Amino acid sequence: MIKSIPQGTKCPAIDGIIAEANEIAGEIEDKIVLNAALIAAAQAVEHYEITCYGTLVAWAKVIGRNDVAKILNMTLSEEKATDKKLGGIAKRKINRRAATRKLPKPDRSERAEKRHAECGGWHSRDLARSLKERTRVNCCRISFLLDVAISSARRRQ
Repeated sequence: MIKSIPQGTKCPAIDGIIAEANEIAGEIEDKIVLNAALIAAAQAVEHYEITCYGTLVAWAKVIGRNDVAKILNMTLSEEKATDKKLGGIAKRKINRRAATRKLPKPDRSERAEKRHAECGGWHSRDLARSLKERTRVNCCRISFLLDVAISSARRRQ
């Protein structure tokens, strides 16, 4: 079909996803919560692969290589199936079990200091002020909103 031998290459994007997963896994002591985090990391890899294979299928079709597109599409289907299985496992039990775990609670100042040190940006206490001023909030926003969502879910239980 294609007269070349496949070769492995380094992928900085996947390396970054794996490094992030390792960093997160190193911070989580509870095995059930760790399972949820590992599934999320595996899904991040799957989503990246789905994007890549989807693009390759489209490109193969554009250049008239439907034979190649067919093979790539089979791999794309496998990646989507794996993502669906991981999502199903997470939704059916892992995420619920992880959300109900009692975790050691760092105090507000520890969380704010950690966020500020990690991103050099806004503290969570600055979020309300920034919203009033309608300014942009950087990556600390995601961490803060996650804290709020978890606290809110625990209060409802």
